[in-house]
Amino acid sequence: MATPGESCKRTLLEDSDENSSRTKLRKVEKRHIAALILARGGSKGIPLKNIKMLAGVPLIGWVIRAALDSGVFDSVWVSTDHDDIEKVSKVWGAKVHRRSPEVSKDCSSSLDTIKEFSSQNPDVDIICNIQATSPCLHPCHLKEALELMTDQGCDSVFSVVRRHNFRWKEVKKVFGTALEEHLKHTGREIALPIEVCVTMLQETGMQEEGLFCIAAGADKLKKLKATLDCSTFQLEEFYSDPHAVAGALTTYLKELPEPLMTYQLCEKWIQASNISDSDKRLKALREVCDMLPEPNKNNFRYLVQFLAKLALESNVNKMTASNISNVLGPSLLWAKPEGSLAERAATTTSVVSIIELMINHSSCFFPEDVDIDSGFSSMSECPSTDSEAESRWRPGLFDSDHKHSIMTRELATTPVMRNGPGGLSGTSAQLNVKTPTSGPKGPSPFMMCTGDFCTKPLNLNPACRPRRQDWDGELCENGSFYFATKELIAKGLLQGGKMSYFEMCPECSVDIDVDIDWPVAEQRVLRFGYFGKDKPEIVKLLLCNVSGCLTDGQIYISANGEDMVSINTRDQAGIGMLIKEGVKVILIEQNPITKALADKISQRMGCQVLQKVDDKLKKVEKLMEKYGLEWKEVAYLGNDEPDVKCLNLAGLSAVPHDAPGVALNAAKYTCCSAAGRGALREFAERILLLKKQAKSQMERDRIGRDTF
Repeated sequence: MATPGESCKRTLLEDSDENSSRTKLRKVEKRHIAALILARGGSKGIPLKNIKMLAGVPLIGWVIRAALDSGVFDSVWVSTDHDDIEKVSKVWGAKVHRRSPEVSKDCSSSLDTIKEFSSQNPDVDIICNIQATSPCLHPCHLKEALELMTDQGCDSVFSVVRRHNFRWKEVKKVFGTALEEHLKHTGREIALPIEVCVTMLQETGMQEEGLFCIAAGADKLKKLKATLDCSTFQLEEFYSDPHAVAGALTTYLKELPEPLMTYQLCEKWIQASNISDSDKRLKALREVCDMLPEPNKNNFRYLVQFLAKLALESNVNKMTASNISNVLGPSLLWAKPEGSLAERAATTTSVVSIIELMINHSSCFFPEDVDIDSGFSSMSECPSTDSEAESRWRPGLFDSDHKHSIMTRELATTPVMRNGPGGLSGTSAQLNVKTPTSGPKGPSPFMMCTGDFCTKPLNLNPACRPRRQDWDGELCENGSFYFATKELIAKGLLQGGKMSYFEMCPECSVDIDVDIDWPVAEQRVLRFGYFGKDKPEIVKLLLCNVSGCLTDGQIYISANGEDMVSINTRDQAGIGMLIKEGVKVILIEQNPITKALADKISQRMGCQVLQKVDDKLKKVEKLMEKYGLEWKEVAYLGNDEPDVKCLNLAGLSAVPHDAPGVALNAAKYTCCSAAGRGALREFAERILLLKKQAKSQMERDRIGRDTF
């Protein structure tokens, strides 16, 4: 297997700004190059994930070690706002930049923090922002990437990985999405739920008594909402229930992140509605209406004109302008959530009177003629509905030329109508409509899948889908690191000027964001992570405390006065695994235990037990001398202050998850399991994994010598 550096590539990109004043860096020039690892304490996906143990090492420790061992940085920093992260960072050898509260918010960007660091450290010429959540980063990645800065004079270098993923356009949901975002995504001018619901109501709901007042069935409303949210529309069943359609329209308006009449103009709406003179009040309200953003104004106009038409049928549907405004007004304007109850009540009262006025004077507010009838239900004659014509329309058709129309059906005998829904959006789109043959339950021109909501491929032709081996794939940022000059950072950029990318191998491109990423990253880092400068050695001796490691530290006394301890069978199996692989295991105990208990443990575990070991360091050194071993060949599992020296010196050392802080800081590995609950088994598995890696490395070295 190639080493991480062997499968990585460096590539120069064209200068993105010919006029950029980039600094030419050469090896002969002395520049201060700093690594900066951002580690905020307020992680949302995984609380304090930056110091959570990953494969026995704090997450941030993996990248600190890689940065320090690369030897290319004049300083390695961790930027944090948390005391615990600061302590761990210093233990691992990094300096700490204590970031300000202004750049520690949830909304703060990485660039904000980097700019603050740069301004506080003006002697730093190049900053490498290293992602704390990239535990498979190796020193060779940083070395080779920096060469593009120093040798090629680049202003910025960033890491990428090659992906072979086919990408498709996202089908975004409609409900709960900001109006402007929805319109931009779909290329529409009238929001889909507004236009669809108004169209359906014009066909079947204008004379429905209590429209918008009578609640629809919850299941029906939920189904209609889901139908509008998905990429295919089958709306026929809802034509028989105009109350569900009206409910869907009201729900859409309520679920907008910001009211259609906008928070920004809320106070102006209220002030205008409080003017006593009726003529001046109408004039003021129209002025506020003209202040609405164009997308809001278009949709508001469309909706008000429909409501005005609905009110004309009030002798049948009982929906007067007053009734409509009482029901729909609070869905069009409301106070901000942080507002007081009095403010909310005032807003509700005002908007009800505003909407009533607008319905009664719609031609005054919107003098431009928008015919919402055309293309919906008015037809000069019914088209033929013979079986041949019936067979020519099919679901899923999409009129790509008419971005603002909703659905199109393919029916040659259907007359063409002008100013359909597209006309309401300021276009002259035409719809070919098949009139229902069975009243309200029949098909509607707005049933089919619209192109606005159908997905499409972004980087492939489905008709000519390549095999993986025939496609080079695409380069994607993997977020591991970003080099940039201080001049570029001062401009508010991490990428710019003369740019280059550094391609990392897929096995080293690991990122952790949410809980589900953790076990995947742990497996990957154990296999492909960087464990330090020293080559892995084969462990030949494991020394393990009895109390606090093999056991949970408790001694039980029987009725007969005999000492008893509890031993986990998983730990017993772990010792057996090590012995089978040729690793000698010795258990040591500082506290006095009876000889009978020690003999039982030795017999049960299949290894030697040393009692009353007061000076553990001296005892271990004697054992090493006896067996002709060096510290790098010794593994040590301890749990408290008397073990610290041995934990520091051993080639591989570990502590249980519940060990005191002094031991945690000294150990090279922290088990996920607690003492007496599988910690020894976990450490045994790690020893055997590293032994396997060491043998693999020795084999590669042997092949290299024999070959060359």
